[in-house]
Amino acid sequence: MKALALRTRHDQGDRRGDACLLVYDTPTLTSSTVSSDVRDILSRRPNTPWIYVLCPFLSARQAHTLALGGRAVDRSNSLISVIQLVQGEGGAWKLQHREADGTAQELCEELIHGWLFDLFDRRGGLVRAPVGVHFAKLSGKHTDSFLRASSALLSSAEVGTVAFFCQALLGSAGYTRIFVDTAPLISVAFAMARIARACGIGTTDPAVESYSSYGGIDRLPTLGSNDLCLVSASTSGSLASELLTRGAKENLILTLFLLGPSPAEKTQGLVVCNLTNTPSRSFGYAPLRNAAANDCQHCKRGSLAAPLEGDQFLLEKRDVVRLRVSVASQPRQAREVTDALARTGVLAVETMTPGERPDVRVDLKAALSSVRHLQEKAIRMVRRFVPLPLTYVLLVDIEKSEWKDFVVAAGLSREFESAEVYDHSELAAIREADDARVLVMIGVLDDHAKIRSINAQMRVKAPNGEVSYLSVFTAVDSAQSLRELEMFLSYGARGQDTFTFKSALALMLPNKDRVPTSWAQELELLQRLKSDSEGNFAPKLQGRLDVLLGTSRRANSLFIPGLHNELRIAADFVYLETGNDRELVSQADVYAIISNLLATVRCNNVGLATPAGKLPGKIEKNQNVYGQLLVCPAALCPRNLRDYNDSILRAAVLRAAHPQELNYAVDVQCSAEVLAILRAEVGAWSSGHGDATPEILMSVATGRLRLTPVDLESFIDECRAALSDSWATQLVDVIEGEILPSQAT
Repeated sequence: MKALALRTRHDQGDRRGDACLLVYDTPTLTSSTVSSDVRDILSRRPNTPWIYVLCPFLSARQAHTLALGGRAVDRSNSLISVIQLVQGEGGAWKLQHREADGTAQELCEELIHGWLFDLFDRRGGLVRAPVGVHFAKLSGKHTDSFLRASSALLSSAEVGTVAFFCQALLGSAGYTRIFVDTAPLISVAFAMARIARACGIGTTDPAVESYSSYGGIDRLPTLGSNDLCLVSASTSGSLASELLTRGAKENLILTLFLLGPSPAEKTQGLVVCNLTNTPSRSFGYAPLRNAAANDCQHCKRGSLAAPLEGDQFLLEKRDVVRLRVSVASQPRQAREVTDALARTGVLAVETMTPGERPDVRVDLKAALSSVRHLQEKAIRMVRRFVPLPLTYVLLVDIEKSEWKDFVVAAGLSREFESAEVYDHSELAAIREADDARVLVMIGVLDDHAKIRSINAQMRVKAPNGEVSYLSVFTAVDSAQSLRELEMFLSYGARGQDTFTFKSALALMLPNKDRVPTSWAQELELLQRLKSDSEGNFAPKLQGRLDVLLGTSRRANSLFIPGLHNELRIAADFVYLETGNDRELVSQADVYAIISNLLATVRCNNVGLATPAGKLPGKIEKNQNVYGQLLVCPAALCPRNLRDYNDSILRAAVLRAAHPQELNYAVDVQCSAEVLAILRAEVGAWSSGHGDATPEILMSVATGRLRLTPVDLESFIDECRAALSDSWATQLVDVIEGEILPSQAT
């Protein structure tokens, strides 16, 4: 088909069917072309009683002669006519359709709206926001959809169609300047001038200028009586109203596409196509909902607002939130817990398969036997909150032998001697008791889904009973998560205090959500390097591979050794007392402290002891309008790496941070600051310092720490100049051969 074919449903008396518009933008049209297109239309849609031909850039006489000069009418049973803009009696211009025999009638206005809706709809002019995103328009209103008029202006035939019906509305109204709200409408403005010449309405091309909708309306010059204003699309007509206040004439304001007010409603200016669906129409959209920013339901649901300028996204510099660790990131409650657990050997890190739980693990048996502070807190908790006399005890992640020893140490043997003791795996076998008094004793509560499942079953096992959930150590990712867990476990038939939930010690630690750990990524890289090295695998890397292939849960050997063997904490670590027994501080202790600090700073330094009424909720900072993980508006502030310059602290930050928080490639300034830190660390290797260099190289080689391509090239050059060891060379080769090309792309 040679023509642009638009269609709409039409009723005329007892006839009902499609009304098709064939638009030709060529001056060399022949009746045989029209005949061929008519035949195609009828073969696809036989119920097409009306076919109209529009040649927007030809005069009425030329269009009629070229379109209907042949045998097109004889080849169909349809009524074929040519749409013309002609001057009637009294000088008024009007639209009519003329048949082959010269009979002319006024064109039904509703056909124009239907055809232009078909053009707008098939081109995707109504843009709906993806899940989790909505639009913020320059008018200040928020919505989940917007109209993009430029989508319907992608060819000269489409532009000519819109321009023809624009000019038809204006008639002989003269204009010397045209102001358009978006640049794509400039083509419509010049097409209107061309159509006006063809019809004999005007002879001069007007000056055309775009003012970028609301964003540039203040820069408009004083509008005169011969200034035409084109509005691309509107859902309220507010821009047309604004133009009126700036001197525009109402009969010289044209809104191309309007959605919201029905065709029967009074609107400011002239409307070329009303897209609004009504009961009498077979086409149209439902009106869009616009809301003020302070009353936007999308914002309240956490949907991200994508700014618009005209009918495009507003592309501007991304606002990068810098997550900076400070003394405020370690509340007193967290300091007490870490001081109690450090140096005792009870903390370890699960390096390979953390699942959805935190990767920091607590050896409960060792903790109950060696951590006096924990023992005292746990004993006091049990004495205060156990419902007596007990019916039975359900143990979760605590061995029966450990429980027995704990009861003896607590001096509670007499109170518990008649209680039946079950492991949580035996829960199904526990008898139901209407008024049972139950103690659910939890060793380490870091699997919230598991304890929620047990709680659901306990409500059946002990209806109307008294149940206390007591945890020796609880790990949560935010204060809000702790409050939600407390509410879930304590709420019942008698309200929020039906059951009891208490923890001896609690610490904020991030969940891993099944994301591969840094150690798993390191293992995969080293195995691949060894496979590709053909016997030239560096001994240092082989030693590191052997460590990773050993036990996955460990307290030390978490970080790659530096020049001086294992990385150790210095005496001036502000987040842990290091004046006594500093040699007993394990790498897992340091990693746990850093993980806690990062978890807290992600929640705007809101600690677990914060009252429920003052909680802002967990702060999510890894989203923007383009995606959640592709780019990152929240990054660990480079000052964290600069200020905490102990090698073990830098290693722990690189291991504990989320990958998106180390994606400095999204911000030039952040990348430059991190590059300076990395170059200083690498440059100090040859002088016997810079023990974090292996960890830095591994973080970059595994793709966790990212810089801009330019800065990454500088980092590679620094490494080539400062490091000659085979292990370093092999890692730098990976960075240059794999990481740099992928980030540059």
